Formats: sequence, C-alpha cells, structure tokens
Amino acid sequence: MRSVHPFVTVLALRLASASDAWAAEPPGAGRIVLVEPANAGPRAHEVLVRARGELTAAGFEVLLVTTGDAPGETLLATASRDANAYAAISVSEGGMSTWVWAPGPGAAPARLRAVEQRSGTDAGTPTALAIRTVELLRASLEVAPPPAPPAPPLAASPPARPPAPLAPSEPRGLRVTLGFGLASLVSLDGLAPSYGPELRVGFATAGGLFGRAHVAGPLLGQNREASGAHVEVREELGRLEVGYMHRFDATPIGLSVAAGLGVLHASVEGAPAPPLLPHEDDAWTGLGSLGGGLSVSPSETFFLAVDAAVVVTAPRLRVALGGETVGTLGGPSVLLDASLGLTF
Repeated sequence: MRSVHPFVTVLALRLASASDAWAAEPPGAGRIVLVEPANAGPRAHEVLVRARGELTAAGFEVLLVTTGDAPGETLLATASRDANAYAAISVSEGGMSTWVWAPGPGAAPARLRAVEQRSGTDAGTPTALAIRTVELLRASLEVAPPPAPPAPPLAASPPARPPAPLAPSEPRGLRVTLGFGLASLVSLDGLAPSYGPELRVGFATAGGLFGRAHVAGPLLGQNREASGAHVEVREELGRLEVGYMHRFDATPIGLSVAAGLGVLHASVEGAPAPPLLPHEDDAWTGLGSLGGGLSVSPSETFFLAVDAAVVVTAPRLRVALGGETVGTLGGPSVLLDASLGLTF
C-alpha cells in the first residue's frame, strides 16, 4: 500500500474546511428584497421608501419589486428565493402593517412575522413603522450579522437567477382633493339658517397635513317677519384653510381640525310695511373660522366628509329694518357642510 505524505493530507483537509464554510453562508446574506403591492397607496409607498433608506444606510443591498398578488408567506418566500436574498419585506395596501420573511436568530428556520402600526402622533407615522420593521429584521441577524462578501470559491458555481427588474418608484406624498356638497350658515343671533352649494379644492400630504380653498354660496333662506316686514338675506363666502387629518389604524375613518381666513359678502333686501319703501343693501366683511370634521374614505379615490366650524366676522354685520335690529351675521355663526370628493 502506498503511503500519503502528511503535507498532502493537511492541504486536503484545509480545502475541504474552506468549501464547507462557503456552503454554510446564507444565500444573499447582504441582500434584502422589498415587495410593493401594485395597488399600494401613498402611505404604503412611503413606508417602503423609508425602509429602503434605513437598510441602505445599514450597508444592505436593497431590491424593490412590484406584484399584483396579496402579500403573504408564499409570495415573500418566493420573492426572497428568486432574488437570491436573505430576507423579504412587504407592506399592506393601506400602509398600516408590514410583513418580514427572514430566518430567526441563530439557526432558526425562516418564517413570516408581522409588524402592526401603533397608535399615537409619532408611533403612527410611516417612518416609525419602517424603523420598527428594520429593527425586527436586524434582530434576526444578531447572532450572525451579514458578512462581507467572501472570496470566490475555487470552483465556479452556476449563476443564480437574476433578480426581478426594479420597479419605477416616484414619491406620491402630495395629492390633490376636490369636493362638492351642501353648506348651511347658522346665525346664533336672530337670523334663520341659510343653505346653498359649496366647492372645495386643496391638497393633502401623506403625513396628514392639508390645505384647501372653500367657496360657498349663494346661501339663501334667511327670511324674517318683523313688524309686518319681510327680510331676505343672501350670503357668499370664501376662505383658505390649513389643517391636520389623523387616520385611525386599519380603518377608512379620519378626524380633522382646521383653521381658516376669508371674506363674507351679504346682500339684504327688506320689504317693510307701508308707508316705508323697500330697500336693498350689501356689505363685505372679513371672517375667521375654526372647526373640525369627520372623513370616510372607502377607497384611495373617493371620500365623504362632514365638517363644522365656528365663524366670526370683523366687523359684524347688523341687519336692521326701520331702525329695528333683525339679527346679526358672524357674531358668531356656525358653518355646517357635507361633501363628496375625489383624490388624485
């Protein structure tokens, strides 16, 4: 029998050890794939953009793909395998929760874990949800963090399947809103309510801030019989508002608060009892408003809103007939409105 030189034996053992260590490396240990639903809303898109920035800053290679399927364990496992990635992350259509497909700490097998948005002003933002998602992913790397790319193996291995092409991603944080509805101005000092159409045009950000222009009028119906006389008041108003909308987790409901400044135009026509003659007059005044509202959005495009605001004018407008005060406008009044709208 031929003997083997000890040097040859040691060299063979070292080559085998190096081959086993390379085989033990997880595939794509420094690569993460982000899966965005094709019908994702602006909030869901912002969550993935924030997560992509956090992962890139941490030294990961990040791929972004889109899919028409609902996020789930099978979809994320397939996306991770096809992209030769260590883990996969996806988000719900409304951006209220995320899913992470990654191995657990140590040698734990890969599994699907969910991250739900928490309530609160800061904890409910897309940025907070993205950071918590990345923290969950990094927790699975505590025992074995993503290693630096190793030296190529001695034998060339077949190339892995190429990752899916990057989907075009453009920020959609600013959206235009358009609403039509009915408004009612209720005086708290003598005059009956008036009613008429309204129009709202504005913008809204993914963070909840919004601004809008509001026009209502003509508002009719403030009639008053006093001393045998008939008084009719017609009003038009316009204002600019800024506010904040808070959306509740996993629901289409939102609550808003807004403040505004604008102008009010009032026309008064009086028909007093004889021998006094009919008279007509009009006036302009500035107004300020403060109020809130409820919004329901059954989809990303349509919404229903109901709002109420206290309106104060300066100076106040007094309606008088034959020296007798019939009522005042804006001292204060309440503006109520309900509208149907579109978001673009």
